[in-house]
Amino acid sequence: MLIASSPADIATATPKSTHLHSGKHLTLSTGEDVSIASGKSLLASVAQSISLFAQNAGAKLFAAKGKIELQAQSDAMELTAQQGVKITSTAAGIEIAAQEGILLTSGGGYIRIKDGNIEIHAPGTIDVKGAKKTFSGPTSLSHSYNEMPKTDFADPYVVRKQSTGEPAAGMKVEVTRADGSVMQYVSDAAGKIPLQQSQIAEFVKIKVLGKA
Repeated sequence: MLIASSPADIATATPKSTHLHSGKHLTLSTGEDVSIASGKSLLASVAQSISLFAQNAGAKLFAAKGKIELQAQSDAMELTAQQGVKITSTAAGIEIAAQEGILLTSGGGYIRIKDGNIEIHAPGTIDVKGAKKTFSGPTSLSHSYNEMPKTDFADPYVVRKQSTGEPAAGMKVEVTRADGSVMQYVSDAAGKIPLQQSQIAEFVKIKVLGKA
């Protein structure tokens, strides 16, 4: 066991890289604030789930430039609020599309759009007002649906050149498995090394040693 303690401050600094690794759990706690700053990207990858919870002051997600994307690539997505839900586009439009159908409902009345049909039902009054009302023949609007990316569980590791991203052949690679076993391989013409198989998800450390 290694313990570092100080009545005041503890600082670590390096001009290059810092790596923290734990075979089981890593806990970061503080009595006040936690601040994380990055000059480029902040990346988080997990094998199971991510949970964020704010008890008192709410949560915010901002992007000063570029779009924000949320995807549930193999399941549903839910947005729930005890109070109101507001969707606003300040400079463009709002588009809602669904492959199976759209249902708007409140107080027993509903509007359903499905299979090229529109249903408007209400237990009370349906009020339609406008300076001009037009009812003409059928028409439709096609819409393209993006396919979610699919990644095979058993994808091989590929060594790539840092400058171009192209596969790097003939590179000596060292793989350290979660059980501590160490294996060395040479990447093939496509930059691949032999498939690493396991019954459960595990962390592996891959180190490129250079030309074979």
